[in-house]
Amino acid sequence: VGGVFFGIYRAPIIAQPPGATGGMPPQGQQQASGPMPLTPEKRAEIEGLKSMAAKTPDNPEAWIQLGHIYFDTGQSHEAIAAYEKALTIEPTNPTVHVNIGAAYQNLGDYDNAIASYEAAKEMDPDNEDIQGYLLDAYNYKAGQLASPGVEDWAGAIDYYERIEAVDPD
Repeated sequence: VGGVFFGIYRAPIIAQPPGATGGMPPQGQQQASGPMPLTPEKRAEIEGLKSMAAKTPDNPEAWIQLGHIYFDTGQSHEAIAAYEKALTIEPTNPTVHVNIGAAYQNLGDYDNAIASYEAAKEMDPDNEDIQGYLLDAYNYKAGQLASPGVEDWAGAIDYYERIEAVDPD
């Protein structure tokens, strides 16, 4: 399929939520300034991957690669659906849980991002990258709860305490 190598595992690039600073992109990827444009070539690549996934529905790599291109082109909802298909085949893959968390985080859905990162951490508790993504999501959630108009100070403090419990430094 047009230059896609299915043996490579990578997490998508995570874009910063509006107004956010810092943060760590998943799996060592570079920070994104925004999604790639959905060019005719990218559309063709998506169609090829959709066809591959339809022909080999039990191949988690096809769904993962489809999730990556959806994510890379700013289609986070579609990326989540593709990654979740991969999870039905390979439910204990922590990288797929991280990818789902990154897509939810891009949507500003920190509750689902945290749940995905926590699932990944449970599967791979010593993985420092996963811990970093989880800490970032806790931080964004705390900021969301402390934002003007929400001002859920108890909720924000709860997330800051979670950060402290995971990383006391």
